[in-house]
Amino acid sequence: MSIEGSRSMRNCTCDAGFSGAHGLCSECATGKYKNTLGSAACTGCLENETSPSESTAVSACQCNVGYTGLACVACLAGTLKDVNGFSACQQCPSQAVSPTGSTSSRSCLCNLGFEGHSGGFKSVANASCTACAAGSYKLEGSSALCTPCGTGLYKETIGPGVCEACPANSTAGIRSHSSLSCKCNAGFTGMSVGCQVCEPGKYKETMGSEQCKACTAGTYSSVPHASSNTSCRRCPTNSSSTAGSNTSAACECNVAFISTNTECVMTTLPTAPLPNIGERESIYLRSGYRDSILKTIFCAQSTSWDPLLEF
Repeated sequence: MSIEGSRSMRNCTCDAGFSGAHGLCSECATGKYKNTLGSAACTGCLENETSPSESTAVSACQCNVGYTGLACVACLAGTLKDVNGFSACQQCPSQAVSPTGSTSSRSCLCNLGFEGHSGGFKSVANASCTACAAGSYKLEGSSALCTPCGTGLYKETIGPGVCEACPANSTAGIRSHSSLSCKCNAGFTGMSVGCQVCEPGKYKETMGSEQCKACTAGTYSSVPHASSNTSCRRCPTNSSSTAGSNTSAACECNVAFISTNTECVMTTLPTAPLPNIGERESIYLRSGYRDSILKTIFCAQSTSWDPLLEF
C-alpha cells in the first residue's frame, strides 16, 4: 500500500503477510508470518510449527504433523498425527506400534505374531491387528501378513511363536497346526514321535503309520528305508528266496538245480552206475535231487542209506 497521492513506488509499503522493499513485496513463505505493514522480514514459526503462506499473525503457526500440544512435542511411539494443529495424537490399533513423531496411519505396524492390512492401515478407524493363526507365523513388526509354516513344520499356538520341525524321519504339509500332522516318511514306519526305518528286505511307499511291506518271495533287498518295491531285486534265474529276504545270499537254487557260484544249472545225472545205489535210490536220484544229496550219495558208505532221510 502507499500514502494517498504518492507518485513513486518507493512510497509503497508491503502489507502484513508480505515482505520486501520499495514496493517489491513477496508473500511470507510457509512456516513464516508478518503482522505489520512495511518492508520488515517475515518471522519464522517456532521449531516443529508451520503456517500457511501469507500468514499475518503468530496464531497462524500451528504444530506440524507428528507433533501436538501448545509446546508442539512429538507424538509418542504407538501414536500418530496426520494433520497440522494442536490436536491430540491418535492411538495406533491394539497390537500395533509406530515410531515417535509418526505422521501417517501407515506408520502403525502390527507387532510380531499379528497381522493387519497388507501395506499398512489407510486409517486407524476400525483398524485392527489379528493374531497369526496356528500353523502360521510373523517374526517382525511390519505390515506384512502372517506366513504359513512350511513343509515339515508346524505351530500349535496362535499369535507370537515360531514353527517347529517335525520329529526325525517324518514330515507335514504346509500350514500344519499340530505335531499330530507329522507323518512318517515313505521308508519309515510307526508314529511321528518315533518313526523307525524299514529294514532291508522291506519297503514302504506312502507317508503314515502303515507297516513296512516285505519283498515278495523270489526277491531280496539290501536297501534300508526303501520307499518303493523297485528296491526288491529278483533272484537269479532258477533260484528263489523267502519273503522279506535282505541279501542275495538268501536266493537258493530251485529243486533239480545246483549252484556254480555264478548261476544255478540243472543237475546232470551220471551215466555209469553209482556204487551202493540200489533201484529205490536210483528212482529218487532221477527225480532231480540237489547237489548236496548227490554228494551224500557219493559219500554213502552204507547200503542202508535212505534219501528220504535227507528231507
